[in-house]
Amino acid sequence: MLEKLWVRGFRNLNNCFIETQSCPHIGIYGPNNQGKTNCLESIYFALTGAGLSNAPLDILVGNGNQNAFIQLLFSHQQTKHVLDVKLGANKRKAAYIDKKPMRSFKHIHSYLITQYVSVETIRVFTDSVDERRKDLDRFCRYFDKDYAIISSQYDRILRQRNKWLKSDILTAPSDIWGIQLISLAYQIVEKRQNILNSLVEKMNALKGDLGLSALEEITSRYLCKHMELDDFSQYAEKFRLLLNHFLSKDRRIGYTSIGPQRDDFHLLANNRWLVQYASRGINQMVAILWKLAQVQLLLATTSASHILLLDDALLELDSTNRNRVMSILSQYAQIIYVTAHPDNKRLLSDAVWYSIKSGTLSPG
Repeated sequence: MLEKLWVRGFRNLNNCFIETQSCPHIGIYGPNNQGKTNCLESIYFALTGAGLSNAPLDILVGNGNQNAFIQLLFSHQQTKHVLDVKLGANKRKAAYIDKKPMRSFKHIHSYLITQYVSVETIRVFTDSVDERRKDLDRFCRYFDKDYAIISSQYDRILRQRNKWLKSDILTAPSDIWGIQLISLAYQIVEKRQNILNSLVEKMNALKGDLGLSALEEITSRYLCKHMELDDFSQYAEKFRLLLNHFLSKDRRIGYTSIGPQRDDFHLLANNRWLVQYASRGINQMVAILWKLAQVQLLLATTSASHILLLDDALLELDSTNRNRVMSILSQYAQIIYVTAHPDNKRLLSDAVWYSIKSGTLSPG
């Protein structure tokens, strides 16, 4: 659980300090463009080494600063720890846990895991193929260490193949990279499907808690781009054939146009894609249910504490559903909630609250 946060030189934040004062959650309110999202992003960066929406690292360091510093004091299994993170304007990162250097930000995930949720992330979950896939991929990397290793290997080889596709065709070697991708792609898709099934099972178990009892049983459909599969055992051979089939196109465009990095998935009820037939309100609740299922599965498989970064994420829900969702989420994760509306403080009454103006936090 996060107990204290200190930030200096990150975006517009000016020596910001937060202390939970024994409260389980944290709330920040203030007008737009004052630094609320930057507070969440500082925590996200400290725990992942990346900015929100993969923002370029150099813009995370505030204007006029050479470095940004973030310090988190947190407790894990009744032991207190300190995480120190430094980011330079030259994009160089350094992180220390209890004053010992971390080789990778993945090390902190043994202690703390975080997710960022906003109105926009809920919308793109229903509207964007890329964001749906990226969200599933991020969760799989948290949930399954083997998946994380396999995906990193796939990404590395994919970059090498894309570089080869852009090279002089007359002097380039044969497609040795495509051959290496096949086995890794098979493992990635197989694991994604299994984890997706577990998430959907958890969603069905939890949907009554979010007032979705009337919704038919939720199912899923994983979609491999340009590939129809009756038997998943055919995947490796079909992927090999498609790599050859699209090779001329891929050389022309300079990147690999098929594979797990292009796949999608749909959530269905009564065998119909919810995005196409259910109301906007139902889809918003299903997107939140998806996040809740992720939290539940992670809690069941790791001892790490979960920090949920809510960026006015419930803004488009009616008051009944806002209260219901916040009540449930706060049971399973530490909530750090930012809002432009002071009235929303009642949604998280057991939080320590701060106001923010021009990058400066004040208690109350």
